[in-house]
Amino acid sequence: MEQKNIQIKESPYACHQIDGKIPVIVYGSCAGNVCKYCDRNLFDDGFDKLPTIHGGDIESVTDQLEKYLGAYLCPSGDAFSPRNRETTHNLLKRIFEKTKRFVPSIITKNTPLEETYKLLAENKERVILGYSLPSYDERFIKEIEPSSAIIHERLETMRRLSHSGIKVIWHAMPLVYLKREDIEKLVELVATTGVKKAIMSPLAIPNQKRDYFVNHHLPELRDFARACTEFKQLGTRKAWVLPLEELIQMSEEFSEISDNFGIKTEICAATLNPRLIGATHNLSLCTQIKHKNFKK
Repeated sequence: MEQKNIQIKESPYACHQIDGKIPVIVYGSCAGNVCKYCDRNLFDDGFDKLPTIHGGDIESVTDQLEKYLGAYLCPSGDAFSPRNRETTHNLLKRIFEKTKRFVPSIITKNTPLEETYKLLAENKERVILGYSLPSYDERFIKEIEPSSAIIHERLETMRRLSHSGIKVIWHAMPLVYLKREDIEKLVELVATTGVKKAIMSPLAIPNQKRDYFVNHHLPELRDFARACTEFKQLGTRKAWVLPLEELIQMSEEFSEISDNFGIKTEICAATLNPRLIGATHNLSLCTQIKHKNFKK
């Protein structure tokens, strides 16, 4: 289903504030049950309040994009969800036809249309593609991300995209594993897809969802939520998070393990974990979206 009311908005994300800025392109929403860690009302209200640069159909929106270095597609809902993936495909197709340097950025936990695989492969040097998989346990995925692809489908999509030459970035987000053996299981699983880069961030729990998580029947979720004892400002929202010392320890352990499997990891610090900036010299931090086309 192609969305008709597409909007270019100023990005609320600190990592997008680079030369010329990287706006967000908002359309559609999540279909079905939203992810349990998402405060949907706050999320929707937040995007409604962002300054709108332009709105219209695909043609008029892409006409406005030539002045930008790139854009983040569909933060209001997964770009490749069944509800949004036709719009995403048509947006990408027109963007690639119209501009030569523009770089679309996508983060997904779903499966693109068949024709989108080919389109992405043909433009593999001009896309930033993040793929989310936070758990090796199907119970976790079905419980916490109920409208997203199952683990087997995600791994196959990551494998297919990687093998077509696309530099897929694994988003290990939101991570809840406190035990080393759990992190190793997850990293070993993802390493089979050919992915060589990851961005990690632990779960940040909205205040409205805290009771749900601290009383959850899955022990790893319950234990992690109870370890999140600090209520902090994270970019545009507040959430319950791990204390700084535990955050650093978890991030260092994940980085070490992923490195052992040939996956280089950065920790999301611009928006989700700003406390890490200046607090550690042992971690590679992601504070800005990166692509060669963004360099002068």
